[in-house]
Amino acid sequence: MKAVGLAVLAIYVVAAPVAAQEIDSVTLSESVIVLQGGGGNVTVIDTAVGLVIIDTFISPAIARRGREVIAGFSDAPVRYAINTHYHYDHTFGNQEFADAIIVAHANCDESIRTRNPEWLEMFSEAVENIPDLERQLGAAGLAPEDAQRIEGELARARRIREILDELVLTPAELALERSATLRLGGKDIRLLHFGPGHTDGDLVIHVPEENLIVTGDLVFHHIIPYIDVDAGADILNWIDILDELIRIGGDDAVVVPGHGEVGSIQVLIDQRDYLQDLWDAVASARERGLTLEQAQTEIALEQYREYDGYDQPLAANVEYCWRISERE
Repeated sequence: MKAVGLAVLAIYVVAAPVAAQEIDSVTLSESVIVLQGGGGNVTVIDTAVGLVIIDTFISPAIARRGREVIAGFSDAPVRYAINTHYHYDHTFGNQEFADAIIVAHANCDESIRTRNPEWLEMFSEAVENIPDLERQLGAAGLAPEDAQRIEGELARARRIREILDELVLTPAELALERSATLRLGGKDIRLLHFGPGHTDGDLVIHVPEENLIVTGDLVFHHIIPYIDVDAGADILNWIDILDELIRIGGDDAVVVPGHGEVGSIQVLIDQRDYLQDLWDAVASARERGLTLEQAQTEIALEQYREYDGYDQPLAANVEYCWRISERE
């Protein structure tokens, strides 16, 4: 993963969730809750024989807080913890689920082992900046807006230091090569892999009994998505995946995105439409002979201006889409 990719993903998850103190619980049914505020969304499914956790929070400390919330929902043991993909905001809590079997796609498992150390390198650099940030904050005549910015950077760096002090990268115990189904307590929990989308190791979890679809970062609900081109992202196949999930879910599906609020099948439709519009805009720019820089200036996708992260991540997405189109 290139440094620019690390930086763009950090916009989503370092700036706010690393420092999040509160974890909110959203009840979807008697047997399903979603925890928000600890990185990506974390889904908890209660079966008659134990719990299935989908994604494991952004850090060990937040995972421990999350487990306290989970214990208030059910005192059943955690049987499985599933990683939807390798990004740190979904997997850095893995070590706190040592009592469960951690499951991931084989490509996700490989990326946890080989790509997540790149996150640790970037985080280490942020921690190394703490003394300099402290000196800057103590400088005389500092403008209020600069002080506010430095305070924010310093708080994030200190929070990152807390993560690094106790983090142990924890890969999956069970790495899947293809789709599979867990049958627990009368529930079928389908782990679906459709090929590369957001990354090359995405899993979607479908619980037919609940018509629940947990997408991981194949869906950012009304947030400009991160496209991990260096980990095999494929926008055209991503669009096909979303079309297939729309077909599977039908009109009454409950959709848990990787980030953002839980929603209906419309969540999938909106994400698909964004990706299609992005792809079409980049294809048009290339056909007209524009350079990448010209395309980044011209492509606005105004219909998505209200999405979180519209500015910088959109320009990055144009670049990522451009690079993917060069592979076609």
